[in-house]
Amino acid sequence: MEKNITFEQKHFFEQNKYLKIENFFNSEIMNIAHNYYEHKFSILPSEVSHVKTSVECVNHDDAVTPLSRFLYADLFTEMLLLEILPIFRKLSRKFLVPSFSSVRCYERGQSLLKHTDRIECQYSATICMATNIPKDQAWHIQLGDTSIATPLNTIIFYKGLELPHYRNKLNNYGWIAMAHLHFVDANDEKFSKYKLDRRPSLGYPLCNWSRTDDENVKPC
Repeated sequence: MEKNITFEQKHFFEQNKYLKIENFFNSEIMNIAHNYYEHKFSILPSEVSHVKTSVECVNHDDAVTPLSRFLYADLFTEMLLLEILPIFRKLSRKFLVPSFSSVRCYERGQSLLKHTDRIECQYSATICMATNIPKDQAWHIQLGDTSIATPLNTIIFYKGLELPHYRNKLNNYGWIAMAHLHFVDANDEKFSKYKLDRRPSLGYPLCNWSRTDDENVKPC
């Protein structure tokens, strides 16, 4: 995927630790995404035990309350990591590599508690890939002191380790499929070992791979 990133955008990201870009993907990708996520989350109740196991195996007190329907390393969402990788490398001026992805279906009454991300989320992006909530009622994300609307196909690049973020309670009726895409700097030895979230490749579930007890491991 080719997109131009301007010097002004790079400078803004460096200074503010986030950048918003609207109308990010083309309409063909977004149409596929809407059909995919609408169907995926409509059948998710049959997969609830798998999803709960994925959460429990990483010993996480979920930042979303009440707990949302959640998929770690959904293969379609994992491919979005590769789609945005060239743009994020330009923006960050770092040799980023994918860590992991997740996608959540948010619904009325849910909120995201204020937090910073785990070490595997050195550089992150979040994007609404499907929703039935109108654009003028888009859910906001709070990044530091800044509140930003995140309507359909609006991507937020941000430094989740450095920038506290949260979302207030969603009061709209409807649903939102929000993809969360995470990367690390391959040239920074503090972070490079977290490439692919220490999995063999994209698409592998997290709970098949061992973690030491002293690591703070949790899905975002």
